[in-house]
Amino acid sequence: SRPGLRGREAELEQLRALVEAVRRGGAGAIALLLGEPGIGKTVLLREAVSLARDQGFAVSHGRAEELHELAPLASLASGLLHGETPLLARGDFADLAVHHDQRIWLVERLAQLIEERAAATPVLIAVDDVQWADPLSRFALSLLPARLLGSPVLWLLTGRQDPHLYGQGPRATTLALRPLSERALAELARDVLGAQVPERVAELLGGAGGNPFLATEMLSGIAAQGGEGPDVPERLVLGVRGRLADLRPDTLHFLRIGSVLGRAFSLADAAALCARPASALGAAVEEAIAAALLRDDGERLLFRHDLLREAVYADLAPSVRRALHREAARRLVAAGRSSIDAVPHLLKSADPGDTEAVALLGTAATDVLAVMPDLAADLSLRALELVPPRAPMLFDVGERAIVALTRAGRYTQARETGDALLARQPSLDVFARLQCVLGDALWHLDDIHELTRRSTAALAAVTDPVTRARLTARQALARSRGRDLEAARESGEEALA
Repeated sequence: SRPGLRGREAELEQLRALVEAVRRGGAGAIALLLGEPGIGKTVLLREAVSLARDQGFAVSHGRAEELHELAPLASLASGLLHGETPLLARGDFADLAVHHDQRIWLVERLAQLIEERAAATPVLIAVDDVQWADPLSRFALSLLPARLLGSPVLWLLTGRQDPHLYGQGPRATTLALRPLSERALAELARDVLGAQVPERVAELLGGAGGNPFLATEMLSGIAAQGGEGPDVPERLVLGVRGRLADLRPDTLHFLRIGSVLGRAFSLADAAALCARPASALGAAVEEAIAAALLRDDGERLLFRHDLLREAVYADLAPSVRRALHREAARRLVAAGRSSIDAVPHLLKSADPGDTEAVALLGTAATDVLAVMPDLAADLSLRALELVPPRAPMLFDVGERAIVALTRAGRYTQARETGDALLARQPSLDVFARLQCVLGDALWHLDDIHELTRRSTAALAAVTDPVTRARLTARQALARSRGRDLEAARESGEEALA
């Protein structure tokens, strides 16, 4: 067993067997590596990717990113479109955008593209940290493994949560990574410190709770101090924060800004949030990389591990975090970035009455409504929560929330939201508009009597021809459930006219 894989021999053998089975048998399979942060999921995933490459697999190796969980299909695309020989051509992937409003067809087309590649060579698709995956990627991952069982495609997913969230199915193997044994920790200590491991160090390793990342951080700190030493800082028992103690204030500030932007971030975004030119941050970047806190992949800076980012982020006071997230959202929008990029920061920072946040959440909901209606509904409801009770925009925002909830199939919630708005006694025109969009929810709830009653009452109150036409169309729908189909047809023709 090599350093980094101590105590994981059994799991590694299972992964090796899966790779070999898919290569020889030509059928698909899925493996889920589950466990707490730092338990070794990513190390095992990389080893399996290396094994598959050695066996001639075409490999897609991507990861989902926290704060980037809204961009449709981003988590899968992070691996499918990158690497020395990408699994899919960018042109093929771009063609999927044509089906952005048909999730089932989009996933089927993606399955066909992967199937075509697997006809020539076995395929491995690895996605790290699927707990952060965007909803469309999660939806695809719930369907694709079963859809491609007849092809030599091996799916490897790592995550922290219940495997059922990621789509279990036939030929699924779940590897729940447990804390390392005392023996494995002792081997790890010998790897880092040499043959003689002081007794005091063995006692300190108990503070890592069997977590290999924390144990390695602790051992690295001890090694940097020349062994056991008379006074091993307690922060080494905690494992992560030890590397922050000796950093220059500018570097620590830069890392804190980066932690707000996420596990991976661009130097330009960090510089904007620091209110300094990127050229002035070179020393901070170099020191953070030298301290093994960050790495540079050529495009972005990445915290070397989630636990490192979370430790830096946790050191920020809650009020500072909120302010930085708000500023991050504002600067991303000012730089012309998608509303989707700004929304995760808004969700962590917006306060009631923040009309700028309301507008951005509304834009983002509109952008994702066709592909991810559930997400659009959640964003619309959050926007509605931020609107002051007497603000003129309340009913417009509420109307959009009802539409999104209906598109997401949350009909009862749409009706409750609409009734809460109607209870505020809006003007007659707004009353009619709300009854109009509520009509769709009532139709899906099969409450034809209520649909008829409400559309009739609203028609008596409104003069706007567009709203009248929409209400008349809903009356036609309601009448189509009765016996007088001629009356239903006449209402429909009137609405069209």
